[in-house]
Amino acid sequence: ADNSQPTPSIDTNLVADLPTLFPGLKKKTLTRNFQASRYLVNALNDASLIKQKMTTKSPLGNAISYFQGFDEKEELDYILNKINDLKKDHTYSFDDFLILYRHSSQKKSICSYLKSRNIPHTSTTDQRSYDAPEIATFIHLLRYTINHLDTTSQTALSDNIFCPPNISEQSTLSEAYVHLTPEFKRIFKDKLNASKLKIHTFIKTLNFKGTISEFLHRLSLFHIPFDINVGIKVCPLEDAKGYVEKVVLITGLEDGILPHFDANLCADTFNHERHLFYSGMACTRKYLF
Repeated sequence: ADNSQPTPSIDTNLVADLPTLFPGLKKKTLTRNFQASRYLVNALNDASLIKQKMTTKSPLGNAISYFQGFDEKEELDYILNKINDLKKDHTYSFDDFLILYRHSSQKKSICSYLKSRNIPHTSTTDQRSYDAPEIATFIHLLRYTINHLDTTSQTALSDNIFCPPNISEQSTLSEAYVHLTPEFKRIFKDKLNASKLKIHTFIKTLNFKGTISEFLHRLSLFHIPFDINVGIKVCPLEDAKGYVEKVVLITGLEDGILPHFDANLCADTFNHERHLFYSGMACTRKYLF
């Protein structure tokens, strides 16, 4: 439970109650970072708002690189040059890069720039269809089919709990879609055709080549999952927590963007911007720009 993250990952009150719930329980604070270099760990400790500092036995690693450009175009040119250099020197693929931004306007510029140069990329904000009720129902059906004890899916499906068909974990999403058609009829009723079309379009657009098990595992790691082999990932800092890539490039570090223009109005707002920046820094394993 790291309070220097923008959204703490665990209920700290629950942690405090554990010794009462389990008498004799021993509590230990884990401070060792196993993935970041010493350069990065030292930088994270400087940026952190918590007293407990991290340690590491990793090599010193690569120094953090800073770039100051005249405008956004110059910044994007620098980013692409760095990506091409690292791909050539370290046999990295586009999948090893994560570009983080603060404002939605930056995302449009970044994606347009990459698209104009035929660079494969994807954005978390392109995956918002996961929030659609039909897609959420489909995912809960998959989860419940694979694991009948999944209480989250049981609650979401409520009165629609069913006797699931025999679907293998190694099935594809398209195969699961066919097997679950009888359940779609019972759940969506008069909205069946429209709902099936949304789910079918979702599967086709996602173009996920793996199995149901792989898809659900990916979904459990990231609240808005990227496909496997998606190219460069473009992500807002708010969604950065949970992603780890070899190379991370944080864009727009200037007053008015990061930190946000109203960050100086109060300490809490400024600290939130600092938390976001910390989360972005923590996403990298090798290089941070």
